[in-house]
Amino acid sequence: MNNLKKLIYILSFLSTQVLWAQEGAKQLRIGTYTYGTQDRVENLLSFSRLIQEKVDPDCQVFTISFPTVNQLEEAMIRREVELVFISTAGFLSYLERAQEFEILGALLDETGANTGYHSMIASSKHSGILDWEDVRAKSKGLRLSMVDRKSTSGYLVPRKELEKQGLSPLEQHFAQVNFRGKHAESLASVLSGESDLAAFGSHDFHALGERKSELNLIWTSAPIPLGPVLIRQDLPQQLKLDLEDLLLGLHDRYPKTFQLIKSGWVEAKHASKFEKVSRDHFLSF
Repeated sequence: MNNLKKLIYILSFLSTQVLWAQEGAKQLRIGTYTYGTQDRVENLLSFSRLIQEKVDPDCQVFTISFPTVNQLEEAMIRREVELVFISTAGFLSYLERAQEFEILGALLDETGANTGYHSMIASSKHSGILDWEDVRAKSKGLRLSMVDRKSTSGYLVPRKELEKQGLSPLEQHFAQVNFRGKHAESLASVLSGESDLAAFGSHDFHALGERKSELNLIWTSAPIPLGPVLIRQDLPQQLKLDLEDLLLGLHDRYPKTFQLIKSGWVEAKHASKFEKVSRDHFLSF
């Protein structure tokens, strides 16, 4: 880091300290993203109240739900939020652009591989596609459905597996690659015959009930790490420590608040607690 960059960083850090030191000027903006009709604002309301009650009564806490993970990332880059609840794919995407946020904690699922958060790829039973050998042999004539380029289980993880199977770039190996926007829509497309192959999250697959019998499950991923809670690095150190203590102790001291947060993310259904993790927890995955 050259001297000019060091000076800019120091001035930015000091200006943040002054903001938090001024009586009545403190604010903490919690950023998250909307999926379908779920904006998660209500899920985070109890947590924001706890921050005001237990961390700093003079701090005004606001929760902002951005329409997409992309827009949340942009808000992080523009320093419009201080605390962030983001998806795994969104966090990895952010790391490619900036490093101004650090991990405060992440939800851990300790219930085992059978109930955890996974990505899946399936075909219709009528397609005759039973395994990867069939996919590779017929890929040029297959229509593939995925969820969204910012979806962890509906794009990032299955794309890596397709690359591993020698099926990348996707557009060169499949007749069509369609993004449906929702896991349920990706599943519906293969059930209706509109797609030959679909990627989606395991929670939507299990929600199908008896209709699961209409699908050939080609692949299931290893458990996927749940998205982290991030905090801006330039905030006062004591504030970061206090927020970390609050977050990591939610399951024990404030279980109702913990359950409210979990209920905003269907993939977090079996999570047992927030725990401090390093970037390697996500990068190694």
